[in-house]
Amino acid sequence: MKIYLDDERPAPQGWTLLRWPDEVIARLEAGGVTHLSLDHDLGDDARGTGYDVIVWIERAVALEGFEPPQIAVHSANAAARGRMEQGAAAIERLARAREAPVEIVDYDPTWPARFEVERAALEVALGPWLAPGLGAAGPIEHIGSTAIPGMPAKPVIDIMAAVTSLDASRPAIDAAASLGYLHFPYKPALMHWFCKPSPALRTHHLHLVPLAAPLWRERLAFRDRLRRDAALAREYAALKRALAERHRRDREAYTEAKGPFVARVLGLEPV
Repeated sequence: MKIYLDDERPAPQGWTLLRWPDEVIARLEAGGVTHLSLDHDLGDDARGTGYDVIVWIERAVALEGFEPPQIAVHSANAAARGRMEQGAAAIERLARAREAPVEIVDYDPTWPARFEVERAALEVALGPWLAPGLGAAGPIEHIGSTAIPGMPAKPVIDIMAAVTSLDASRPAIDAAASLGYLHFPYKPALMHWFCKPSPALRTHHLHLVPLAAPLWRERLAFRDRLRRDAALAREYAALKRALAERHRRDREAYTEAKGPFVARVLGLEPV
């Protein structure tokens, strides 16, 4: 299937005309799109631009092994066209180099300190949008395996910040960008998700999650249970190393294979 995104021009013969980025993304998710031609300005910025499709594809290639279509840009907006063409070139480079192996390294005792440095910067940048009333727990938490002492992990600092709602915290996307975080529409109904400094080489992940959401409680419950339970932590470490060998070239399969263990731990921990 060939998709042509535009709000004014007719689609060339043999192409399917779509008007909005979310329609294009839905077709990409469904599969079967071989060619994609994008306009930038679509008449309603609230519905998005062609660049939003570029961002989605880059995230999907980097994080999920998505096979991108051939991408062309037909926007008359020269500045936007240049930006989108740069994005398309980055997608092509990622596609060529994707499926970097899952690498689990031994626990690094500097990980907590690296989180604290980042938390201090995020508290300033994101302050207006952080959920109040969390007391000593703080609105910004270190999560994931790098937050569990002694746990081997991929060397990426995962950070979760509580917001009151996703809609109210949308301006925080630009604020996070001031610290070098790149926003991607990954699980947009659950969180605002960012990586730093790039999808291909990540040192930090940032998740803006509503304080009242189950996801906030579940991630903290999982972390806290493994911090307290040395036997479970050892089991998880062994599982991670085994799965990293089994799914060395498939990050998504690696993550999914941990699901039953995560569910079992959450069943042991009140959330």
